[in-house]
Amino acid sequence: MLLGHIILRGRVQDVGFRMFVKDLGNSMGLTGEVWNNYDGTLEVNAYSSNREFLNKFFEKIKEGPTYASISKTNITITASDPYLKDEFVIHS
Repeated sequence: MLLGHIILRGRVQDVGFRMFVKDLGNSMGLTGEVWNNYDGTLEVNAYSSNREFLNKFFEKIKEGPTYASISKTNITITASDPYLKDEFVIHS
């Protein structure tokens, strides 16, 4: 299992980004979690056994919802234990 992690900076809060990520992840059959940070960034953990699939997911995330504007991203993909949930989860 692989863990894909992305931190997004820019206008990524209060624009529907978490729901965008959740819907995208679920539509692609991925599991994971998404949350806002106090510093104004948005973070995503996505789990898959396919690195190429995670890369496609992150490329789509970078498009973002209509009112979002991304100024910087930081992406890492590492080996991980399996994620035990069966869908994307939004954290506050």
